[in-house]
Amino acid sequence: MITKQEAILTALVERGYIGLNAEEAIPIGSTCLNSDVAAFKKLGVIISRKMETLPRSRGGVKHYMRYWITNENRPKAEKIINIWKAKREARNKKPA
Repeated sequence: MITKQEAILTALVERGYIGLNAEEAIPIGSTCLNSDVAAFKKLGVIISRKMETLPRSRGGVKHYMRYWITNENRPKAEKIINIWKAKREARNKKPA
């Protein structure tokens, strides 16, 4: 089974400069995207960020941080995803 961190990092890689904010990350499995991003930094993956303001359905605005991976940091992220994927597939293989 894919881990939350693998799912989030994969989404960030796939979405490119569009990236994710906390609300968009919930369906992927992250309820605390800023903590996931901090964990990626410890792994050496630098995630870019900027504050954005979005309208609320009942009026007013909500402030979110949007996170994305630049092309410069993409190879490191892909390398980590591939390591996680290999470990996951190795665990899922049934002995003959």
